[in-house]
Amino acid sequence: MDTTLDGSSTGNSSSPLKREPPCSRCRQKKIRCDKQRPCDQCKRGGYHCLYDENSDSTDDGAKYTALQNRIVRLEAQLKAVTSGAPTRGRGSASETEMPQSESPLDCSCGRQIFNTNFSIHYDSGIHWVDLFPSLRELYFQASAEAESKWSQEKRGPVLTGAVSPDSLALAKYYPTSVEAELLMSIFFENVNPFVRVLNKNAFQSDMQRYRTGKHPQPELVDSLLFSIYGLAVMSLESQNAVDMFGLPKEWLLDKYQEAQEIALHRLNFIHSSEPAVFQNFLYYLVFLFERGSYRTATTLLGLAVRIAQRIGLHKDPSWFSYSPWMSEWRRRLWNQLILLEQRVVAFDGTQSLLSFPWDTQLPLNADDGAWNTSLFMKPSEIPSPTQDFTDMSPILVKRHVLSILCPVRQKIRTRPYPQQVQHIEAGFKEATHFFQSVGTDKQGLANFVQAVCEIEFGNLRLMAGQAVVRSGSANSEFLNQLYLESLALLERIAAVRNSVPNPGWLWYLRTSPPVFAIAITLTHLCSEPANCHSERAWRQINGFDEYGKENGTIQSASMAALQSLRETAMLSSGFPADRPAVAYSDDQYMLQSPGNIDTDYLIQPAADLFSDMWSNSLLGGSLPTI
Repeated sequence: MDTTLDGSSTGNSSSPLKREPPCSRCRQKKIRCDKQRPCDQCKRGGYHCLYDENSDSTDDGAKYTALQNRIVRLEAQLKAVTSGAPTRGRGSASETEMPQSESPLDCSCGRQIFNTNFSIHYDSGIHWVDLFPSLRELYFQASAEAESKWSQEKRGPVLTGAVSPDSLALAKYYPTSVEAELLMSIFFENVNPFVRVLNKNAFQSDMQRYRTGKHPQPELVDSLLFSIYGLAVMSLESQNAVDMFGLPKEWLLDKYQEAQEIALHRLNFIHSSEPAVFQNFLYYLVFLFERGSYRTATTLLGLAVRIAQRIGLHKDPSWFSYSPWMSEWRRRLWNQLILLEQRVVAFDGTQSLLSFPWDTQLPLNADDGAWNTSLFMKPSEIPSPTQDFTDMSPILVKRHVLSILCPVRQKIRTRPYPQQVQHIEAGFKEATHFFQSVGTDKQGLANFVQAVCEIEFGNLRLMAGQAVVRSGSANSEFLNQLYLESLALLERIAAVRNSVPNPGWLWYLRTSPPVFAIAITLTHLCSEPANCHSERAWRQINGFDEYGKENGTIQSASMAALQSLRETAMLSSGFPADRPAVAYSDDQYMLQSPGNIDTDYLIQPAADLFSDMWSNSLLGGSLPTI
């Protein structure tokens, strides 16, 4: 028997600590009671000291037990999060353990708590260059050369250091009012569908206050506007930029890059905890990636991850008391950071910086116009989730592709090829629900997103096939089929380029170069220069330089390695010497138009790989096996 502080005893050491209640009179008078029997207060007044034998100690014990059970459940959920095990969503009605079945998305490192019963992993298990022995040495050489060149490169305006108090530092960078309106229109037409962070209605409201001098943070709006201007120019073709603004595209890009850097510096973005400042920083990173400044963008991306973690974007806003739109906005910011980080992981092979636990959910699949962006928005005004193709659907499609890519990449050495193909086909089939209900006003965008989605899944199949080649278990027939599928993918990209309803969307197609298709084609040309499809292959490869153009900035080591492999293949085949390469202007896409493709070369199953590209049910079919 254990004794409590007031002299009462407990049944055992595990029982809750009980406190003796005061007598009935002292409790009624709300005066201090020494809890003796009788107490001093009752003795002095000559009253009969009574104690309520039916006290609420039993209720306290029940409350204590409920609290203990709740703590146990929370500890179990915390253990599941830190160990990477699947966990239930908040507020689950069931308190029993859910069956833990093996998911095809199981991986061994960094994770996102996704939906209610599984995690998605985003860490790189292997760099794509490792699957091509002929590229490894070239890649290392290109990396060393890029490092040396980058260290000698003339730097632009610094983003760190003391903040300049000069309020006129940005005066020379402002466009005219007509140009500003045009650039904002171009941004929302060409860029915003694929970098969905801003809400157009909220932006227009802020602009109205900014123009009337009533915005409380005009420097913040300045920074956002220069980001919008830079991304808008980036989405244009060179000739279009000259026609619209009378200046070369490169000059405009340099101008708005400097303006973005000065504006961010004035906001002291490194130490700022405002999500709006972080949003402008993300736009700047998108701008750097599209200009080809991979080294600078990758370096700053690590800083962005730490800033996002500091301001709490890695925690789902539902844990806090944010307004519905503010919660959605924070999810969009974190989602864009994931897309940028995964671009670095997939393309340049760097290790993921998001290996710490995070539970921020996906943005809601809803149109921007359905949101009330007021801080006083009621929870009942949150748009209902829909299965239609909405403004957010292109982003959700990209996240879906990543959810399929990462397990393929993680288990590229261990999972058998048939299982990899089965996993890819399952994800490919699941992607169809994004395009089942499309409004007439979004039909063009939906068709383009479908095409890009199918190209990315084709690239996944090539990744799985190249892993078989790298393991040494591929026969000559397998190698030939993989080569034909690579050619079919390159030709399909050309078809997408020439059929896109808005040329301003092509920058998005170029964000994910078909490195596997290019590398497989070049490797085959090096080993078999005079194969029956070599002319067809060189028609595509001769336009490859489009992906290597960096607009005056440092070239990616991956693309430099592919360029070196291309030169090796040229020396092996002698094809360019016998027949000049097709000439391309600066604005031409890397591949020839579909009209110049000799369809006689398309044999089964490569021809069928994308045969339904432009049909109404683009993603309705299943992928063929190699």
